[in-house]
Amino acid sequence: MVTSIIKFFKKSAKYSQGFLGLNKKDIILVSYPKSGSTWIRFILCNYIFISENNPNTVSFREVDDLMPEFGISNLTRRWPFDFIPRFVKTHWKWNPLFAGKMSLLIVRDPRDTMVSYYNYRNKQVSKVTQEDFQTFIRSKKFGLEAWFKHLKSWEKKATCVISYEDLKREGIKEISESFLKLRLDINSEILSTAFENAAFDKLKANERAHGMSKKNFFSEGQMFFNKGKTNQWVEYFSEKDLQYYQELKSKYEVNEY
Repeated sequence: MVTSIIKFFKKSAKYSQGFLGLNKKDIILVSYPKSGSTWIRFILCNYIFISENNPNTVSFREVDDLMPEFGISNLTRRWPFDFIPRFVKTHWKWNPLFAGKMSLLIVRDPRDTMVSYYNYRNKQVSKVTQEDFQTFIRSKKFGLEAWFKHLKSWEKKATCVISYEDLKREGIKEISESFLKLRLDINSEILSTAFENAAFDKLKANERAHGMSKKNFFSEGQMFFNKGKTNQWVEYFSEKDLQYYQELKSKYEVNEY
């Protein structure tokens, strides 16, 4: 009985570190899964490494260490850099725990998001997704309606918004403008280099060389970074699926990004 109680409190204490350590200077980096937050985290981590004259390559391990996740990482750890605040990643819908915090919301065409998320889940060793694409996008937990609910919760709360598509077109410009809204004093030359270091082909090569921080997460031969393209949805969505998408757009009345 005593052992069980001790285990409970140890587990509770560890779990609470992912929430209680959030501080007023933290910036919430929020997105629905597979919308581009990992890309942004690599850019930020490269920016920190260059600023600190750190010669090491930024891999998933460094990103996961420096760019914590709300509710999972230990947020009570001291942030060692004074030239840039800590960015805390989350896929949560807006929650009162985020009240008063500045936030950067990343939005991707929900149809491409669904394609990327579906493929991502099918690559996992656990084989979480067994249904076909048409069933997946209608899932209450992971599908299109969950995406619309997520955006609806954040679109009037986020300090600034970046679209994945704009990042692909004018990445440095979009990030620079967002950082100004977040009141960050950013060195444009270092940001440019960090952006180049996080180019998609370099990230794929990086993953091949160093892998992910989570071992045995994907089936053999599968990778986190896939195509990163826009308009992939054309190959997946039927007319019936597009009608479903349009119905949800009308229902939730969210902005276009």
